[in-house]
Amino acid sequence: MTTVIANNIVTFSPPASTTLAEHVTAIHALGKQTIANVIEIGNRLTECKRIVGHRNFGNWLDREFGWSERTAQNFMRVFELSKIKPANFADLDLPVSAIYLLAAPSTPKKASDEVIKRAEAGENVPFAEVKQTIEDAKELAPAPKGRKRPSRKAKPSPSPQSRQNATVSKKLATYKRRIADLEAERKRLQQSVRKAELERASLCRKIDDLTTLNKALETENAKLKTENDKLKDENSKLKSVAKSATEIAVKVTGGTVKEVASKEAASVSNKFVHQQWNHVVGKGEADDGLPDLPDILRRDKGGTAS
Repeated sequence: MTTVIANNIVTFSPPASTTLAEHVTAIHALGKQTIANVIEIGNRLTECKRIVGHRNFGNWLDREFGWSERTAQNFMRVFELSKIKPANFADLDLPVSAIYLLAAPSTPKKASDEVIKRAEAGENVPFAEVKQTIEDAKELAPAPKGRKRPSRKAKPSPSPQSRQNATVSKKLATYKRRIADLEAERKRLQQSVRKAELERASLCRKIDDLTTLNKALETENAKLKTENDKLKDENSKLKSVAKSATEIAVKVTGGTVKEVASKEAASVSNKFVHQQWNHVVGKGEADDGLPDLPDILRRDKGGTAS
């Protein structure tokens, strides 16, 4: 580390320390929105002060964050306070600005303990009440030895009834806030219920449409089945008629089914060939000396023409 003193101002060049750089990056990333983040920033600033040294800490803060030492002390005091308070200190429902007040050296321990106890019980303690609690505790606390407390105008001592009324008012304010929170939650749940009902109605309509479509498909399927059964009956009847016709032909011709089929095929073939022959020779030209087709067929089979 290089230290330069000029005009009673101490400046320094920090060492190339990876640990210090990591702390700077983490502090920049944390932010100050939650108590847990403030505690962690205080923890890291405490370690950074040990690394850079007390004399160099202020300049280092200004260069890295633009903070004063007082700002850094606020974080570091919150960190020190967290070490002597309950384990759930970082999760208390308290404003971050109120935590700085509780960690201040001038805050009486009694006031700090009272506020933290109320927060642990689930009470939402606003900043104004924290500040008032600390001021009340300071007035009741004895002055340090050798010092006189600054004179203030004497305040009339509140009566027991006034204190009770103030306590009741605070509780009423707390209950009102809780009621407001519950009312907001109730409205949110109502919106969720309405949304769920709309989605349910939409699903019911889709189910009805699918049911109607399914019934139509079932009706159409029943019609097709009926038509199919009719076609099967017609086919069966046709097969029966064909079988009966074949049996009658066999009885009439005296041959077998195969012979009847062969004769029928030959008859159809002869008719076709005869039609083609007449087409070639022309109508009426068979008497001009051209042989008749049946005579040719008989000669081919070894017969004689008549």
